[in-house]
Amino acid sequence: MNVDSLQKVLETLGVPRLKLKPTMRSVAHWVNRVNESQGSYTTVAPHEVASLKKVAELGVISLSTTAAPGTEMVTASLTPAGKELSKDFFLKAYFVKG
Repeated sequence: MNVDSLQKVLETLGVPRLKLKPTMRSVAHWVNRVNESQGSYTTVAPHEVASLKKVAELGVISLSTTAAPGTEMVTASLTPAGKELSKDFFLKAYFVKG
């Protein structure tokens, strides 16, 4: 998957035009975070778990879940499409803060 494909998928899912760019930046953030974590990122923070589940619906990361008493631990890793998207995000400077 590349950035243009992701944009088309988000448009198909009904993401409003005004929220398209922030949504893509959010996906770029999570793809980058997983990529920089040596290929897998583990969290128990509820807001991170919720965000990772939304990104996983796009097929760019896969999740494995471990339930602990009162806590849900999620480990995210990039799918082949996510690895390709990570490279394209980098080429198009999505990781540049600004």
